[in-house]
Amino acid sequence: DYEECNTSAASCTAGTGVTAASGDVVVVLMSNRDSTDVTSISDGVNGAYTCPDGLDFTQAASIRAMACYFIGSGAGTVTPAITWAANSRAHINFQVWRPTGTATADATAEGGNASGTAHVTPTLSTGASAALVLCGYGLTAAQTDTAGTGYTALTAVDPSRFMGQYDITSVGSGSFTCDMSIGVAAQSAGVALSFADSGGGGGGSTCGRGMTLL
Repeated sequence: DYEECNTSAASCTAGTGVTAASGDVVVVLMSNRDSTDVTSISDGVNGAYTCPDGLDFTQAASIRAMACYFIGSGAGTVTPAITWAANSRAHINFQVWRPTGTATADATAEGGNASGTAHVTPTLSTGASAALVLCGYGLTAAQTDTAGTGYTALTAVDPSRFMGQYDITSVGSGSFTCDMSIGVAAQSAGVALSFADSGGGGGGSTCGRGMTLL
């Protein structure tokens, strides 16, 4: 689901909700136009989300990209609510993923891009059982965007100040830079993260994939 919180406010509820089953992984990708930190994310099914320092990057002192997640969701309709440290305008994409076994956090990367149309993150070095790679960008201006080769674009308004994508078909152990392109030159802040799956990532499971997007 995707939500634009364009009115400056101290909180934002991310969409209408997605039904999760017990053990699912919920991931929230955010771009923030006011360089404001997240103080908390939670939903009515789960407790507080994990928001690592390695998934929080500000570019040009204005655009900020962040990611938070909850591993091992309870069953129910998940609707993440984000609270900011101060009033903010943000763009939020969240997903619910279903592992074939037990999911764990794998790797993270963050970084910025100076003005241009081609955007990448620093290298994300994934583990052998990595089943999912996710990338999110915040842009200094609203843009149309194109997902990189081998990636699928995440839901967003186009054009907007957020772009994101995922890969579940060719991960496992490898190096990823989450390449995406935009229509007109702008700066970006980017984050990338991956999750491992004990059921077998990168085509290692009997199902052939490690996670499914609900």
